[in-house]
Amino acid sequence: MKWLLFCEICFGVSVFGLAAATDGPALKESVSGTPESPSVVITSKNPLTKAVGKTDECSTYFMSLNSTLSLQCNSTGYPIPTYRWQSESRSEFRYLPNSGRRKDVNGLLKLKQLNTSDSGQYRCFSNNSEGNDTKCVHVIVYAIQQCSAATVTTRSPTSFGLSLACPPVDIRSPHTCDIRKYAVQYRVATSKQAFQEKVVSTSSTNLKHLTSYTEYEVCVKAMYMQHYCQSSSVSPTCVFLRTQPRSPPQPMAVNVIGITDTKATVTWDQPAHPDGISVRNNMTIMKPQRNIVVAIGLVKGMERRTVINLRILTRYKVWIVAINEEKPQQTSSSDKIEFVTTGPSPHGLASKVTSSSAEISWDFAKELQSRVTSYLVKYSELGDRTWKTADSEGIKMSVTLSDLKSYTSYGVEVEGILDSDVHTKTVSHSFTTNQSAPSPPRDVKVRNVLSREVTTVWSPPTLANGQLAMYRVFVMISTSSVSNVDHRKGNSTVSGSETSAIITSLTPNTRYKVWVAAINVEGRELISKLGGSSAFTTNVEASSPPRNVTYFNVTSRSVVVQWLRPLTVHGTLFKYNVSLSVSGQELYRMHRRGKLVDGHILFLRLEKLIPFTEYRVQVQAGTIMSSPSRVLWSDPTEMVTFTTKQTCEYILFSLVSLKSFT
Repeated sequence: MKWLLFCEICFGVSVFGLAAATDGPALKESVSGTPESPSVVITSKNPLTKAVGKTDECSTYFMSLNSTLSLQCNSTGYPIPTYRWQSESRSEFRYLPNSGRRKDVNGLLKLKQLNTSDSGQYRCFSNNSEGNDTKCVHVIVYAIQQCSAATVTTRSPTSFGLSLACPPVDIRSPHTCDIRKYAVQYRVATSKQAFQEKVVSTSSTNLKHLTSYTEYEVCVKAMYMQHYCQSSSVSPTCVFLRTQPRSPPQPMAVNVIGITDTKATVTWDQPAHPDGISVRNNMTIMKPQRNIVVAIGLVKGMERRTVINLRILTRYKVWIVAINEEKPQQTSSSDKIEFVTTGPSPHGLASKVTSSSAEISWDFAKELQSRVTSYLVKYSELGDRTWKTADSEGIKMSVTLSDLKSYTSYGVEVEGILDSDVHTKTVSHSFTTNQSAPSPPRDVKVRNVLSREVTTVWSPPTLANGQLAMYRVFVMISTSSVSNVDHRKGNSTVSGSETSAIITSLTPNTRYKVWVAAINVEGRELISKLGGSSAFTTNVEASSPPRNVTYFNVTSRSVVVQWLRPLTVHGTLFKYNVSLSVSGQELYRMHRRGKLVDGHILFLRLEKLIPFTEYRVQVQAGTIMSSPSRVLWSDPTEMVTFTTKQTCEYILFSLVSLKSFT
């Protein structure tokens, strides 16, 4: 009689999921009533179990720690065989008793929570009256190093820093699955796309080039060094992580408008967040002097302007901070805008002027005087924007401007400087300095020099220093000193628009010097220094006529004319000129037709006259000019008439003439 024994082995699912072993040959049911010895077949239908070894030897199975192993033993034969499981212990096989972890029922051996002590060889023994059969299975229980879900160490809008927690195995076993590398798989959580994978050999890594503010599914799968661990049924550990949102866009176009002494309106633009999250704005105002924030305004919603209360005449900086609603620590700031609130300016400017200086005074609001550090005073000639500054001596509300030009219009600006280097608005004032004495006239010259007059010409002074009222001309003998000039009295005075004057009543043939003074009038005469000192000599003037012209020793052919020296002689008496003509005819001047007599002779004998003829005679005195060299003739004396005497020849001539006529 022959038995047929079936042994079926079933394995539970291990942590790592080993591959399934191939099934054994199919068993045919024995013909009923025909004795047959048992025949054991071990097969596995579990695809997660991997069988290793030859068919005529024990199959080897690797099972992970804490997994469940199920062994089903089936046999064929007749009579129906019985079978039991045995385990190897100390090189001998013993039947397995049932316990809490171990159960053997009808050929099914089930081992729960496998540990390293469960490793070894197991046999299914089947027998009947015809004989027996046995098959073995070699089970190796190994410890596996497992990883928990990845944790985030750093997070940004485009990356994660991950820590891979994989503690070492704390159970001693000759068979351990040690991690060789890590496969980090990730994808957008809401997408159905395949995972992207990054293989690393360390327990920390970074995932980069991610999309901001997006949830990702991140899984960690171990890659083991031992070949028998690769088909383990351990699944990857996954976690859902979200990248941070990007920082909010920088507020733009910040502007401060409507600035008054205590208020201002701040406006700006806030671009939409690229990640679609809400953004709120904080407005920060800082007082730069102390570099501390003195006011913070929170602007909610979609508002893009706000009105702030401020301090009069104070410098501020304002900027807008954009804040992510869902990530308040993420911010961005606009550029800082600096502005100064308004306030009163210095007022009541007044000036006390002289010809070269001006005292400028002003007033300022009493409630702000304690904040004043100094005053800035600038001045320049009107029309010339080259400003000069003057020291106001701290907080003193007046300043003296010196070294000014006479009779010049100036513009002056005053502004107060307060704490934080705040400047008030500028207040303007203008004034004109008084007149002063002009500079001396230039290029003083003489022209048309005569014996008793001269023409003086000049150029206006370089500096008028006012409105020229007049010029005063001084002429003095050349031996006189300029210190002897009386500036109040001159030889001639002309208006300020004239540049020449005629000086009369001079002495002929005399050496003179001439000066010219320019004069302004500012309540009194402002006389310049004298310009000129040009020297000249007046011409020689003709002498007075000779005196007491008489005649004597009259004959028919000659006469003697005599005279006296002129009362006034200018220069050198050079000649006397005697003019003679017959009465009724033209009288010729002696220097043209008459006789010349040396200046020291006071008579002249005239000869070759016509007897019994009436003559007229006049005498002139001639003096010599030094420059130019010529003779000046005096006026002629009054005419003196005389008649030559008759002669016999004249009587006979007369009779002959009368006879011829008749």
